[in-house]
Amino acid sequence: MKKILLLSTLLISNVANAGLNLDYRAYNTPVNYNFAEIQLGYHVYKPDGQKDIDTTNISIGSELMLNEDVILKYSFSGEEINDATVLGANVGLLYRLPVTEKLDFILGGEVKLDWLGVDDIDGGSHYSHENTDIGAHLGVRYGFTDKLEGVTQVVISDTSSTSSMTTEVTSKLSYYVSKNVGVGAFYLASFNDYIDESNVGVHVRFRF
Repeated sequence: MKKILLLSTLLISNVANAGLNLDYRAYNTPVNYNFAEIQLGYHVYKPDGQKDIDTTNISIGSELMLNEDVILKYSFSGEEINDATVLGANVGLLYRLPVTEKLDFILGGEVKLDWLGVDDIDGGSHYSHENTDIGAHLGVRYGFTDKLEGVTQVVISDTSSTSSMTTEVTSKLSYYVSKNVGVGAFYLASFNDYIDESNVGVHVRFRF
């Protein structure tokens, strides 16, 4: 967990200090696409025929407009499940389609990798690749006001660990308490033939 948080912080810091000099609403977009974000969530796994597993999930990530239409996104996450640590990395390339002054339609693709870490006898940790998701991203982003914005997105992906299709739906509200800092809440629901998941929590954003 410490390793993933340190790596995430360093990457976000490098992007944020890259001299990009981005505007608060780059290209007059209805929402802010240039930010670093920290999320804290209550994550529940519901395997078929087994007891539910709940844990706390931490995620650190970023979005960055490469030009008026293309957005790069990435995130790193970590959580403890029983005696194991699950680390995740997600990267995606999104395309923005303006619909109205306040509404954007988003499509693209993303890849997610998961690693499972267990403690060795000597006290160290051993990590092994656990899962790969490759999916299509569809979403809408709406700017209610200059300070309040919302996101709803669906990611349909092929999940290697269960050899099945997974559907993940996320809704998020963000309110900018200042020009550079936003706070908000999110809810995620994910399901396939073998396991359902839910993740609800809060986030803080820092504008580049």
